[in-house]
Amino acid sequence: MEKNTVAFDDVCNVLQTSWSDSEEWLFYEIAWDALERSGLTTYTNEKTHALIYVYAYVLQMIMEEFSFLAYDETFSYEFEPWGDEPLSDAAVGWLYRDCLTGYSSESVELSFSQDVGEMLKELVIEMRYPVTEALFEQINNEKLGNLLYFSVNGVPETDVLQEGETEDDLEGYRFKTKEDLLSYCDKTELCLYDLLPEENAANVADWLIYHTYEVYG
Repeated sequence: MEKNTVAFDDVCNVLQTSWSDSEEWLFYEIAWDALERSGLTTYTNEKTHALIYVYAYVLQMIMEEFSFLAYDETFSYEFEPWGDEPLSDAAVGWLYRDCLTGYSSESVELSFSQDVGEMLKELVIEMRYPVTEALFEQINNEKLGNLLYFSVNGVPETDVLQEGETEDDLEGYRFKTKEDLLSYCDKTELCLYDLLPEENAANVADWLIYHTYEVYG
């Protein structure tokens, strides 16, 4: 059976950034590469094709979870329905039926009678486990934490500014490619406890170890 692949460029319109003036997109691109190595970006039919777009929403949720734990930012597990092929409203209904409600005639009627946004929200939460497991397996905990942090914050001023330089000089230290971000995370000696308040760093560290936490909201 022929397998096709969903590239990162295909899901860009699904992903919504949480932070302005950041390199958050580079984290998503690196994470998508990890899902590709795990075989989660290939599909053989219309349903598995649509499901991969749900995985993209899971990555957005991971960023929101990190932001909640690292910066006490609130989030609501709300996602903008795609609406078009392959993740059309009808596809969300079928995936909801298959993944969450079973195959009875009653469940089919239920799935297509609910709000598509609510079905998508439940799908994203349900698909969180396989996506996060693949992501955490492909990228070790410390590096994943750094990728999330530095994609949001860029290079710390204290790590790059030389005597006599100002914040205006930081422009040259922005990450322009995923390779730049990966290289910096590989070589930096900074860890989340150096970068975040102790309680927030501990919350993120626990999240990285256990891959999940209580669902809020």
